[in-house]
Amino acid sequence: MFHIIFFVFVVLLVLWMIFQKESEEIILLIIIGAIIYYWIPNAIGYFFDDFSSKMIYERENVKFWSDYGGNIIGPIITLFGVWWQVTRQEKQKERDEKIGLLRLLHYHLEKNKDFEKKKYNILSVLYFTGDIFLGENDVEAIHSFNDMDFKKNQLKIMSLDYGKKILDINSKILSFNKEWIFLFKSSKSRKKLIKTIKENIKKEKEKNEAIEKIIEILEDLSEIIFYYTYYNFNEENIKMIKAYKKNLYWKIVAFRDSKELKKYIDKILKILTNEKEYDFFSQNKKAMLLLSNFLREGVELLYNFVFDKEIITEEEEAELFKYYISISEIISVNTFDLLYEIQKIDKRIVKDLEKLEGLIENKKRKICLKRLQRVKKRSPKLYNIIKFYIKKRLVWTKLIKNIKLYIDKLLYKC
Repeated sequence: MFHIIFFVFVVLLVLWMIFQKESEEIILLIIIGAIIYYWIPNAIGYFFDDFSSKMIYERENVKFWSDYGGNIIGPIITLFGVWWQVTRQEKQKERDEKIGLLRLLHYHLEKNKDFEKKKYNILSVLYFTGDIFLGENDVEAIHSFNDMDFKKNQLKIMSLDYGKKILDINSKILSFNKEWIFLFKSSKSRKKLIKTIKENIKKEKEKNEAIEKIIEILEDLSEIIFYYTYYNFNEENIKMIKAYKKNLYWKIVAFRDSKELKKYIDKILKILTNEKEYDFFSQNKKAMLLLSNFLREGVELLYNFVFDKEIITEEEEAELFKYYISISEIISVNTFDLLYEIQKIDKRIVKDLEKLEGLIENKKRKICLKRLQRVKKRSPKLYNIIKFYIKKRLVWTKLIKNIKLYIDKLLYKC
């Protein structure tokens, strides 16, 4: 009975130790393995008395031990050692790869910190009737994952809990940047096209008042958007917005008799007269979305009128339609919600990184502490020497860190 209880106890202990993540416990596994190794022959003797008496007490004893140890236990121990090492290396590799991927994603998402400051400024591409000046080096409005091999890492990204969300965010960023670059680079040709439409209207025998009115509304709306999306939004911008808003209001009042523009004009008039609910004198999401949608609807009306009257060439009509599609795409992305999604995902990535890196650091710390405790038991003098140098190193590390912080503060003040 004792042998059975002992065997069950040892098996359970071995299984428990296998599922422990501490690598140092392999020593205990070896000890347990040795116990099993020496215990099995006695167990055989217990269960098979005749076989045991022949095997243990006669000359075949040496042959049994050599066969048993070499042919059975040896391969088992070797296989177990290989399995344990491979499993450990694979887990470590997976963890390291995940940490590397998360660091890379965090690096690229963190680059959009400035996006918070310029989230209105990048929408100045909606300045439909004038030239846009954002800088010659601007190749993207929102930083994407283009710098990393995103396609290569797609499967790894999808394995994350929020992988699909990251792919969706990247898709939105790429879509936004594509249309943003197109509107940014085509501002001069767009201005030229509006000028062509105006000139062609004057040449026409029949009056096209609807087209003239919609262009005038788009011009004032564009100016309001230009000043509203100014990077350094200040009192001067508010002054200009008030002037163009007033100008737009009186134009719309004068155009109210237009049947073709009635719905559009009534909608704008309702917003312009409700200043308590819609604040256009401070940058806010609600006002920006309203201005953007008014512009989009205005460009759609302009395209429909121009298309029906055949005032410009088919190529120019196609060009105007492209502007409308790009404006619609930019508005549909909703940069404000996109910014919130980026910040939310980045926080989750940082949290996961802290968990994974903290796990590794804690593991290393535990191993170091265990080793130090062993050294303390075996040689207290050596333990005191190690402890002294560790303290010395920590003091130096802290001193260097404080010096760096002091230099950073000085540079910030300068």
